[in-house]
Amino acid sequence: MAYDEFEIDRIKHALGDMCIAWAHLEEGCFMVLFYTMRDIEYTAYELIRNELDLRGALQVCKGHAVANRWERHSDHIPILVDLIDGEIRAARNRFIHDPITSGVTSYIRQSYVTRYPKSPHKLDVHIGTHTEVSSEEIYTFTRAVRALERYAGSIVQYLDWLDGERQFDWEFPSMELAQLGAHFAITEYTQIAKSRGSVR
Repeated sequence: MAYDEFEIDRIKHALGDMCIAWAHLEEGCFMVLFYTMRDIEYTAYELIRNELDLRGALQVCKGHAVANRWERHSDHIPILVDLIDGEIRAARNRFIHDPITSGVTSYIRQSYVTRYPKSPHKLDVHIGTHTEVSSEEIYTFTRAVRALERYAGSIVQYLDWLDGERQFDWEFPSMELAQLGAHFAITEYTQIAKSRGSVR
């Protein structure tokens, strides 16, 4: 494989695009939190929001949905949270925090994570890994983040409808369709990442 000197510029652009998409996903999740806490005074909500990180906000939304199963969105919020708070959030953190350097034929992402793989006869320790990274992989990950944002947005749209006058009976298939889209986008990213050895 020929070394592509311009790939680093595409990686930089892909990382910037991913950061923008992640910020929009966070905003969508905090909108779900807003509806979850809609009975409290708005300034109090803003103060709580400012003190919560995304993971904390997601867990509040999930706990509230599980404890109060009164509408269809109560099934979707835990699914959304689990999709974000597993492999996707971990992958985003790796893209943001792992240094990227040039390797022999491609760019390499260095992960400093301690793992203890077990073999049948001994326990070993791995201090870090070196994994190929490409702009294609990051762009595919960003598509998954945007699909999750659409899923969060469909839940907010439904919550907004619940909060309104409900002048028409709308079945809102968009939550199910958005969930399916998120699953497909995450699967696409996972397949590329596994083929490159990026998922650990």
